Amino acid sequence: MKPLDRLKALAIEENKRKYPEFPDSYRPVKKYKTTTANGCTSAICDFLNFSGHFASRINNTGLWVKEKAHVNGGYYRPSTQAKGIADISANINKNGIAHAVWIEIKIGKDRMSTAQHEFKEKVERAGAQYWIVKTFDDFYEKYMQFIES
Repeated sequence: MKPLDRLKALAIEENKRKYPEFPDSYRPVKKYKTTTANGCTSAICDFLNFSGHFASRINNTGLWVKEKAHVNGGYYRPSTQAKGIADISANINKNGIAHAVWIEIKIGKDRMSTAQHEFKEKVERAGAQYWIVKTFDDFYEKYMQFIES
């Protein structure tokens, strides 16, 4: 079974678990577009969460604060997250032990910044896993290697 097909099967099972009274013939099937960073991030989080692990997307953007008294009508307040933080924070259960895994999504020609390299070093120095993922299939291969090792 292809990785994306496995994700779709997990999504259907999760939908059945959450809404058991809903008839299968009317059950919506979530479509995953893994060719974008947002789509791949969503697919990875769903795969991990539907597989009994925990994953959460990290939002590192700041916030536009609207203020009438300000010259431009507001101002940008930077995020308080660590600079270079990965896109996904996950705990993957392997043999009853939760392992911290940070996942950075890099689609196409996207490359890691200096801050992201520094964050990766800190994470690995602390004993956690840090995966750089280019596609959903790439993630799935790393996941299976981790689970089977």
